[in-house]
Amino acid sequence: MMKKVMVLLVSGFFLMLAAFPAAAQPWTTAKGSAVIRQGEVIKGDYYFQGDTLEVAGEIEGDLLVLAGEVTVTGTVKGDLLGVVWEKLTVNGSVAGNLRVAANQLEVNGTVGKTLTMAALKAKINPSARIGEGLMGLCYQLGFHGAVNGPARLTGYAETTVGGTINGPLQIRGVPVTWLKTARVEGDVDDYTGVTDTSRSSTATINGEYRIHENPEAMSRVFKASLLFSLMWFMGNILIGLIIYKLFPRTSWQITEPSAVNFRRCLKAGLLGVLGIPLLFVILILTQVGIPLAILLILFYIVLMLFSNVLLYLWVGRLIFLKSRLNVRRHPVLLIITGGFALSLLGFVPFIGFILQIIGFGMVLSNIRTEIESGPSRLSERGGL
Repeated sequence: MMKKVMVLLVSGFFLMLAAFPAAAQPWTTAKGSAVIRQGEVIKGDYYFQGDTLEVAGEIEGDLLVLAGEVTVTGTVKGDLLGVVWEKLTVNGSVAGNLRVAANQLEVNGTVGKTLTMAALKAKINPSARIGEGLMGLCYQLGFHGAVNGPARLTGYAETTVGGTINGPLQIRGVPVTWLKTARVEGDVDDYTGVTDTSRSSTATINGEYRIHENPEAMSRVFKASLLFSLMWFMGNILIGLIIYKLFPRTSWQITEPSAVNFRRCLKAGLLGVLGIPLLFVILILTQVGIPLAILLILFYIVLMLFSNVLLYLWVGRLIFLKSRLNVRRHPVLLIITGGFALSLLGFVPFIGFILQIIGFGMVLSNIRTEIESGPSRLSERGGL
């Protein structure tokens, strides 16, 4: 929340700097709380800094504000510029440009030239009329009025369009919610990175609707997925090495690269991949079996994790099967090589899925063997 407030304040600061050089005629200043009553006329520019300002009269120049709340029901014959940290309401008219950074912005009146806004929540209601163009950078944005010119809208949480845009429209951020009252006379350039959302509505778009890729969003997603994949890969390598150190003989036996072992693991893997989810659904439907269903899904997740670990060793042994290297002395090399190869094979359609099934079967097909061989090993050690 503080980050958004800082963005608004910084935006407003630059707006104020841009506004001051234009003030060539005398100006009036006010602080605290002020009211310009109906019938009252302010000559020149009006600068206000304080809590609340109500403009019911007329300002013949520009209105510059740094305020908590501003309401305009009268007329501003120049521009309205500034920062409003609570709410700016325009029910009257602004003959020039409206450029504002605000927490909330609501426009019911008219803006003679352009409307440029940075707001957490903005509502351009059906009675609003904007003369030349609209540019909005908002967290939540609802446009239901009319603009005679181009529009560029960016919404980070919600963007709703139900008004009339007599020009081209460019949209960024989240996908637009189109209402049946929406009308765009020009082309629409959609940079949200999704399909044409207007096709599922009755919005009238007389120009061309063009979908553009969002390279910035795609770059962020790619970097995040790459980082996650790298962390997952390194984690599996580490777990694989730990498991091999704990159970070297068992791990080596399970990952034996033979035709018999391959067929047995494939059958067990298919049975587990299909049977465990089916059993989970049955337990959920019985309601009584919900606790068992939860334990079953946890067991399923653990199996998937261990299957990846064993797959690394199995694929590594396949790669060095014909090698003269004494691979049993180099399990670290096998696991790392197999993990890298498996990561590449995962991009090939169906291959990655089949390998996951085989790894799943490696664990399932050897659970019973380990349970049965456990007592014999204990008796050999004198445990029974």
